[in-house]
Amino acid sequence: MPQPYTEKKSVLIQLLLTFCLGPFGLFYSNTNTAVVLSILFAITLPAFGLGFFLFWPASLILGVMFVQEHNDMVTIFKGFKNE
Repeated sequence: MPQPYTEKKSVLIQLLLTFCLGPFGLFYSNTNTAVVLSILFAITLPAFGLGFFLFWPASLILGVMFVQEHNDMVTIFKGFKNE
C-alpha cells in the first residue's frame, strides 16, 4: 500500500515548472487542477491569448498553494507517525 505525504515538495521547482509550462506545470502538485486548467487554457488560448492572461498567473498562485498544503500534510503525517 503506498504511503501518501512521505516527502516534501519544492516550492521553487513548482514555480519554475508553472512559470515555464503554465498550467501544465501543475501536474507536479495537483493533477486534477492541472487537467482542468490545461483544458481551459487550450480552449481560451485562441480568444486573443486570453488563456495566457487568466490561467498562467492562476497556475503560478495555485501551484504554490498546493505545494504548501502538501508540505503541511507531510509535517502532520510525520508527526502522527513519530508518536
